[in-house]
Amino acid sequence: MKALGWWLMLVGSLRLASVWFGFFDIWALRLAVFSSTSKGIGLAQKVSELKKDVEIRILTNVRKVNTWSIM
Repeated sequence: MKALGWWLMLVGSLRLASVWFGFFDIWALRLAVFSSTSKGIGLAQKVSELKKDVEIRILTNVRKVNTWSIM
């Protein structure tokens, strides 16, 4: 029973973290700040590409966690 409790705490924490970082997107803030500078145009594009890559990895990991939590 203790293992089930820890497992549910872990899954709940991961879900909470995914929601937290979904609402408070630090990469979007950086993109907005640096997009207006001349050097920021290249930086903004790189940050945008990095953000997309990170989002894909997070979504893949969340799907894996959700699959395991169902089993």
